[in-house]
Amino acid sequence: MAWALAAGGAVGAVGGVDVVSVVSLAGAVGAVSVASPQPARAAEGGAWPVAHPLELSIYAGSWNFNQTIHFRDDALLGLRGGMGFVPWLQLELELDEITTSSRRDGAAARATSVAMHGRIEPWGHWRVSPGLVAGVSFMALEDDTDPDAIAEGLDVGVHARINVTPHVAVRPEIVGRYQSVRLVDDSQLRAAGATDAETRYLWSVGYRVGVGFAF
Repeated sequence: MAWALAAGGAVGAVGGVDVVSVVSLAGAVGAVSVASPQPARAAEGGAWPVAHPLELSIYAGSWNFNQTIHFRDDALLGLRGGMGFVPWLQLELELDEITTSSRRDGAAARATSVAMHGRIEPWGHWRVSPGLVAGVSFMALEDDTDPDAIAEGLDVGVHARINVTPHVAVRPEIVGRYQSVRLVDDSQLRAAGATDAETRYLWSVGYRVGVGFAF
């Protein structure tokens, strides 16, 4: 028994270093690292919790219609779902609605859009990550006095993701939409040179702020 204790003491004091203490400390550090590696990195850089997150967002803002369209600029509310395929690219599907009115007679109107966007974020692990957005959209324009119309569009914009926590981010963005519009009974479009057989291409702009939740 005394020999064992002596041998243990000799091993523990090899080279003047307490080997048992060093091994114990290394094991504790390793256990902590294995148990929670990502929160430590997220706390430092504000990154999302996984490399390819699922994200659900709600957003609100204002939509500015081209003056040729007789809809008034008004507020919008939307819902967005996204999935990352690589760390710098996310594919998103969004639905939003603008409840507005006609510039001409004040009649109730609304615009509902569905869009599919790709978001490019080369620096997605930063606390504040700038990025680009591009995609396609379909907007239904409904009015009490004019026929309904569908406006297909190409979207392009910029945004900044502000990582509040590893699971929550705020994202302000500006999106420009180059959309086709044909309202065959609209006098303003005809005055601008459109005929019943023509489609006009117009720019509209949206200013939005959303809150995203990563899973």
